[in-house]
Amino acid sequence: MEKKTGIALAVALISTFLLIAIVIAVPINFSNLTVTATIKGMDAEGNITTLASGQFATVSYPAIKKVQLGTTLTFTLVGMESTKIAWWLNYRIWIRSLTSGKSGFYDDFEGDWTQDSAPGQVPWSAYWKDDFSTTVTNGQSLDLEPCKKAWRTSATGGWGYDLPDGWLPLDPTVKHSFADWIKWAWGETASGDYEAKVSLRVKVNYFDNQNKEKNAIGPPYIRGVSTPTGANGELVDILTFTVNYQPGTMSVTVTPKLNYSWVPLDVSGESPDIIKNLLAGLASVGLPIWTLHVLLGVIAAVSWIATLYFHSKE
Repeated sequence: MEKKTGIALAVALISTFLLIAIVIAVPINFSNLTVTATIKGMDAEGNITTLASGQFATVSYPAIKKVQLGTTLTFTLVGMESTKIAWWLNYRIWIRSLTSGKSGFYDDFEGDWTQDSAPGQVPWSAYWKDDFSTTVTNGQSLDLEPCKKAWRTSATGGWGYDLPDGWLPLDPTVKHSFADWIKWAWGETASGDYEAKVSLRVKVNYFDNQNKEKNAIGPPYIRGVSTPTGANGELVDILTFTVNYQPGTMSVTVTPKLNYSWVPLDVSGESPDIIKNLLAGLASVGLPIWTLHVLLGVIAAVSWIATLYFHSKE
């Protein structure tokens, strides 16, 4: 019986130490962050409707006076009940006349995407919450700032906004509507069909369960810690509009892209090669990153129970 107790105790100790090592080396945090574009319509009475994909073709002026383009993040957490996040967001709206072929940006990205929040750099994002005051839980959805017409002002070093509430007027006679921009940019009255495409840049940072700031989506730059590499999180043409202007009327058809999903957990540069190879092996057979945590946890629990059982029988 003493031999069985010793074996169980050895297995329990080894599996426990391995579990601790795995948890430290591979902290479980986000398993998925889903980004979706949303569109809302406002009628003449101020009633607001969030439009599903099957309703996009019903967006027409004058029944709908304004539209609002927004973004929703949905968080799936693993191994943590909640986490604090900071986010940055930027929109671009490109318009092209299907009649003349002229094109331009009704609203363009601001700043340097790869140098987000770098010390001494102008932040690229027109809308942000970088103070980690927002706490999210598993399965929670969070609506970020709606698209506004924004620009970086050199005089004050701050942001300037038109349509600060994010509502874009469809009435072609209203300032800052698409038609008003066409008249300002191209010197012509809007007429015929126009294509408008909305692209998005979104960045989310969070604290992992080691209380370390990590990057979930977007450039991986973390203030003074790492070097930006690439532009994960850039959603090109996530919404496409077809706008038709005729005297006294206007119609809008919207074709959205499918939801954009990204698995953000990244342990590159933080784990020894043996851990990286182990994770690669799990991924190659379709197993999630938390497989080791669960397996070692079960082995450790069973071994400790067995140790106590055999010891009580001695």
